[in-house]
Amino acid sequence: MGERFFDGESVLFAKAAADIDELVGSLEQIGTLYNDAVGELLARKHPELRVLTVAELETAVVKVVPDLVEYIITRAKAEALCLFGETDQAADLMGRYV
Repeated sequence: MGERFFDGESVLFAKAAADIDELVGSLEQIGTLYNDAVGELLARKHPELRVLTVAELETAVVKVVPDLVEYIITRAKAEALCLFGETDQAADLMGRYV
C-alpha cells in the first residue's frame, strides 16, 4: 500500500509494523507446529486434505490484497467527498464497484 499510494513510504507507525512482523512470525510458528503435529496425520487419513505452508498462503493472499486495498482507499475517498457534500463525485468514484 505504501509503495502504490504513498511514494514508497510506510503508512504504518513503527510499533504497528513491528506488531505485524511479530504476528507473521507467530503465524509461521503455528503453521509449523500444526503441520508437524497434526497436519501429516490428517493428510494420511484424509488424502483430500493437505498441509499448507505460509508461503502458499502468502501467495494466495498477495493475489487479492491489492484490489481489496484499492477498494478500501477508494471507499474512504468517497466517504470524505460525501462529508464535503460532493456526492456526485463520490458516486462516480464508487461507480466501478457497483
